[in-house]
Amino acid sequence: MSDPRLDELYRKYAARLPDRVEAVADALARGRTDPHALADARALVHRLAGNAGSFGYPDVSRAMSGIERALSANPVDWPAITDVLGAARTAAARPPIIGRL
Repeated sequence: MSDPRLDELYRKYAARLPDRVEAVADALARGRTDPHALADARALVHRLAGNAGSFGYPDVSRAMSGIERALSANPVDWPAITDVLGAARTAAARPPIIGRL
C-alpha cells in the first residue's frame, strides 16, 4: 500500500533534483575563484551525496561522492569535477530506480 504523503515527497524531490544539481554546478563555478562559494558548493555536494540515493538516485549520489573526493584533492581536481558533474546531470534527468513515482 502506498502512502500519498511519501509519494508526494518523492515526486517533489525528483522534480527539484535537476535544479539542485545545477545549483551545485553554479556554486562550483563560483568556487573556482571564491573560497566562500566553494564552501557552499561542498555543503551542497555533501547533502546530495547523502540524500540522492535514499530517493532512488544512486548514480547522483555516487557522482556527488566523486565530486567530494575531487574537491578534497590538493589541488582540486577540476577536470574530474567537470566530468562527474556531467554524469550527475544525466542521472538527475532520469526517473528514480525505486517505484515511488
